[in-house]
Amino acid sequence: AVTCTVTNTPKAPTIALNKAMAVTGRINPADQFIVEIKNGSTLVSSGGSATTKGSGSGVDGGTGTTNATLVTANTTYTLTEEMAATGYNASSTTLSFTPTSGSSYSNVVLGNAPLSTLITDGTQQTVAGSAVVYSHIYTAGSAGSVQFGTSEAPSPAGAVWTSVIFRDNNCDGQLDGGDTVLTTSVNVAAGDRVCLLNRVFTPSAAFNGALDSTTLTATESWSTPTLSPSSQSHVLKNIDLTMVSTAGLTLVKEVRTLTTCPTTVAESVGNTTAAYGVGGSARPGAALEYRIRYTNNTAAPLTAVEVHDMVPYYTTFKTALCLSTPARGVTGCSVAAPATGATAGAITWTMGDAGGPVTGLQPQDGGAVSYCVQVQSN
Repeated sequence: AVTCTVTNTPKAPTIALNKAMAVTGRINPADQFIVEIKNGSTLVSSGGSATTKGSGSGVDGGTGTTNATLVTANTTYTLTEEMAATGYNASSTTLSFTPTSGSSYSNVVLGNAPLSTLITDGTQQTVAGSAVVYSHIYTAGSAGSVQFGTSEAPSPAGAVWTSVIFRDNNCDGQLDGGDTVLTTSVNVAAGDRVCLLNRVFTPSAAFNGALDSTTLTATESWSTPTLSPSSQSHVLKNIDLTMVSTAGLTLVKEVRTLTTCPTTVAESVGNTTAAYGVGGSARPGAALEYRIRYTNNTAAPLTAVEVHDMVPYYTTFKTALCLSTPARGVTGCSVAAPATGATAGAITWTMGDAGGPVTGLQPQDGGAVSYCVQVQSN
């Protein structure tokens, strides 16, 4: 946040602009900020721009503060905050301010609103001509309105998959009689939660192995008359990946937040401190490790088993692992994944079938795979 202190007398009104950090501190250790006072596009801060120094939630003394600047009463000034070159790039923040003669102002706070969240990506399998339901939760970072929508990316292309968004009114993650189709925007206050259900329908003629990647979007809009531009928008996305399977392979996907991504199976399975869950949230720069457990719930072996997923939006791919494979019928597990650092792409785990009388994934047998991504900072 930026604290603005105005000393305004009829003869000599002044403005001093000071940058203070939130208690959560900097997103990146190198982040620094520049504050300025402008009249139109002209810099009028006494002493020029002021740049912060320091780390964490601290600002070194004597930095990030403009000198008291003599201003003219009833004239509009723009107070700006932007990232210094040492941090990641971000749009500057501005606020129009007109001091009135004879008035005194203090603790005028400028700052960036907390980010909203949309959780979480999902993966399921079902038979042709049926439907699956994915649960999502949107949490508003600030007041505004949000419009939800979906788009389909089937494989093979041209197949007709459809999806419908419901508002999960009791937030139980289940589609029931109290839930309603959501087609209009929702007005929210900071901290409000909107529980959602995305129901995906598979084509009746879909063959075994057909896929659809459904992108669920939350488009946020705000009216910001004191900022430039006077309206703002932001889009959040989740991916629901659905596969048609007549064989009855069950998939369970979970996620946990880590500091860094594991690079080996031993490192991943040896971390018993961070628990997996069906959803969660993470700050920029944090690592998210997704685990997918697969089980053959049929009475017959399954051969040529593959597990598919996608790199989530707003993340960078780091690693993909085969965590465990059955002791019988399967010779091993191989991974095809994007290059480290990729921001999109498909991940595929393929289970090799053993030769001899016991081959393929046997009834009630299963295993687990994982991949890890880093949340992007901007």
